[in-house]
Amino acid sequence: MSSKKQEEKKLNDAAEQAANLEAERRKAIAEFNVQNMGKYWIDPDKTPTSDDIEAIKKEFEDRVKSLQEKQDYVIADKDNALRVAKFMKEFNDNSMWSKEMFKGVLNFSALMKDFIDSFDEKNPVELSLPYAPMQYAFILFDGFSGKGIEEANHMAEIWEEFVPIYDKLHELVDWYKSEVDACEKIKQRWAMFEQGYYMYIMDDDEEQEQSEDQGTVVPGDLTQE
Repeated sequence: MSSKKQEEKKLNDAAEQAANLEAERRKAIAEFNVQNMGKYWIDPDKTPTSDDIEAIKKEFEDRVKSLQEKQDYVIADKDNALRVAKFMKEFNDNSMWSKEMFKGVLNFSALMKDFIDSFDEKNPVELSLPYAPMQYAFILFDGFSGKGIEEANHMAEIWEEFVPIYDKLHELVDWYKSEVDACEKIKQRWAMFEQGYYMYIMDDDEEQEQSEDQGTVVPGDLTQE
């Protein structure tokens, strides 16, 4: 066999190998897209650049830093702050606790007392808490309990004031959880970018449609790209 034919064979073999690898890649992407429908989607025709990777890395680091540094979970506006702080302190001080939760009861009571004692009604401020006390307050309100008819009657008396505070704490905890989830998704996208896959993060209710040419589930708002 001449050297020219040998060279052509090598080129043909390399082209065939590349085509097989690409076919396997697209098959893997198609399977990933089906398995992660509504959560993640990989564009089989795009490859992340070094700038893309650096951008998603920065997005992840900034999002995590912002969440870690957030210390202002607002429980009540300035017009209701004093009333809500007094209610939360009393509810905490009369709560049931077990094991080492006594530390939380003491710390939260002191925190509310400091806020109440320093509150200037001529220059009111909103009641906001760092994450840890906010999370403690949610656990406290979420796990409320009592014993007997007398305590049930007391709960009925304070119910209308209790519920809006509990709902606000629940809202803040849900927001925090959603931010943690968002950070995790961005981290996953970063990892996929590093591996050479251009992955999108999808909303749970994102409209999906079937791509006829790729055999993969394609997000509706990306099919025109």
